[in-house]
Amino acid sequence: MKIFIGWDSREPGTYATCVESIRKTSSIPYAPIKQQEMRNRNLYWREPDTKAATEFSLTRFLVPWLVDETTNWALFCDGDFIFTRDLQELFDQRDPTKAVQVVKHDHTVKESVKMDGQLQYMYPRKWWSALVLWNLNHPGNARLTLKDVNTQPPSYLHRFSWLKDNEIGSLSPEWHWLDGYDEPTVIYPSGIHYTLGTPELGNEDIQYKSLWESFSYARNNV
Repeated sequence: MKIFIGWDSREPGTYATCVESIRKTSSIPYAPIKQQEMRNRNLYWREPDTKAATEFSLTRFLVPWLVDETTNWALFCDGDFIFTRDLQELFDQRDPTKAVQVVKHDHTVKESVKMDGQLQYMYPRKWWSALVLWNLNHPGNARLTLKDVNTQPPSYLHRFSWLKDNEIGSLSPEWHWLDGYDEPTVIYPSGIHYTLGTPELGNEDIQYKSLWESFSYARNNV
């Protein structure tokens, strides 16, 4: 098992805070997905996408090419997550009959612009691809080619269009709680996604801010 985290050169601190939350709660190996590294390895050669909010908007779909034959399952998450529980519990939800598993959000976007000035687009299955448990042995994922990742429209990738609907499984919603959309809970959600922006981007009005700050402080004082 392995965890891959989206990395954006504009938000290194946000990525580091996500890593600190994983390091504090889990023992599963993790690694960043950096677009320039993917280009250097000839895994990614798309032209820059002006609509992409992050550098890992599409490189996230390279997960199957970033593991060796001994890795059967991998998790991808956006870099603006923090986790409060052991991610082994998330891997324990794996279903071998599914090619990927996600939290199947069905929200309506409220904002037209994100905190960093990026346009906020609405599309079917929005946010599903921000947290993905990959079954790397499932035949459905063999339909996704490296050429697809580099040539298919972003919508094809973010909607998991290479899969049949019944090959897309579910994860428990507490692992992908959306700041600004989901109602706050008394007990911390297992995974918190700051999709509207983190304090690093100037968004100080976030839920569970003290929790974010505790991980941010810890990673700054290692």
